[in-house]
Amino acid sequence: MLHKALYSGHNDHNYFEIAHTIDRLRNNGVDCRALYSFADNHDVERIHTKLNDKRHWMPVHILLFCLPGIPSVYYGSEFGIEGRKARGGSDEAIRPQLNLGELSAGENACLDVVRALGQIYREEKALAWGEYQQLVLTTKQYAFRRGDVLIAVNNDGCDAELTIPCADGRYRGALHGAVWKSENGRLNLKLGPCDGEILIPEGRSKVQFEPIRTPEQEPKPELNADLRTSSAAAPGREAVAAAASGTPPAEAQ
Repeated sequence: MLHKALYSGHNDHNYFEIAHTIDRLRNNGVDCRALYSFADNHDVERIHTKLNDKRHWMPVHILLFCLPGIPSVYYGSEFGIEGRKARGGSDEAIRPQLNLGELSAGENACLDVVRALGQIYREEKALAWGEYQQLVLTTKQYAFRRGDVLIAVNNDGCDAELTIPCADGRYRGALHGAVWKSENGRLNLKLGPCDGEILIPEGRSKVQFEPIRTPEQEPKPELNADLRTSSAAAPGREAVAAAASGTPPAEAQ
């Protein structure tokens, strides 16, 4: 559902494209929560190849897992591998045979990001079933809510400050661990370059998520290029966040 908007919205620094994709479907009566969503698949070039700024790996995948839709990660892309279609149209480069033992050895920041987001998605039912509402939208910053969970991303190469309308209270960042307080219906959030955060009302989550770090400099374009995060990965190696079926849980409304 979001494939083209995800990479071009970051390459062009244009979050309006991504937000308008969601709005267009919703305005046509589509329940986006039931649609299959991906950043790449077996017919297109790998997302790590398509991104002009590899630091956008983080906000791209935050949106993949948090916007309405069923998030899916194409095999191998959780490791940040490259894959460009050959001039003659061959798909061999985007459908390689992989040695998972070699790819899993040592630290891999792209894998850590996907693991962390996969765990958050599994634990926070609002990310699957929660009501979507756009809260902030500029070309370079985007914030919305899913149920009572707030999500914000920044595609700019420098820090950004957002004022997000939301219920008063304290929110803990599931990705970076900081606590933010909302007063008078406003939360003032600071995001790092090419970064994002998932804010959960403090005390509600049953899981203490392991904070990850964002890159401090633009990585080189090769595989696993200097996208450093915490070596403590969230449990599990699932590359696909499976969607539940049936009636949405009450807490996600």
